[in-house]
Amino acid sequence: MAYAAKLKQILCLLDESAKKHGLDWPVNMEVDHHGPTPNRGAGGSAPLPSVSGSSGSPPPCQALIFVEIGSGPGEWENELAGKIVAEAMMKALVRPAPAVSAHLGIGGGHYAPKFTPFMLGSPGRAVGHVLPKYRAADFDEKMLAQAIEKSVEKVEGALIDWKGLGKEERERIISVLEKAGVKWERM
Repeated sequence: MAYAAKLKQILCLLDESAKKHGLDWPVNMEVDHHGPTPNRGAGGSAPLPSVSGSSGSPPPCQALIFVEIGSGPGEWENELAGKIVAEAMMKALVRPAPAVSAHLGIGGGHYAPKFTPFMLGSPGRAVGHVLPKYRAADFDEKMLAQAIEKSVEKVEGALIDWKGLGKEERERIISVLEKAGVKWERM
């Protein structure tokens, strides 16, 4: 379950904390790829805790957000990076998620090169699920319906990383979106 508002909040808190502590590492979001969740296998059967916001917020759901520190022992063992992640996560746990217009992200690479700056620099707008270029051939009506259904917020539309997809991929994806009545925007 994608929670665009909380993902945006955490990403912004990580960026803010990294700058505050002088850690000169990039803060990036990644495209959808983790799993299975505890409710879907890997030996886990315990449900995830529900999340909910204040009045008018989305209904309780089981959202899951992964926060990682780098990709190897050099990053994992960095105490300052651990402090930054812990600080951001603690703040995110006690603060309500910001009000946002939620979107799907489509295209680009694994570290969401268009969607990370969008999340950090677009007040009131956020991306939940992100489909990378390397999975674009799998995108169809069923996947679109699942992405919309498995989002905490109402999905307002799709953002397309224009240069992050080939022309034929874009045309096919736009056709799927338009057939489903989903607004899209070029990035």
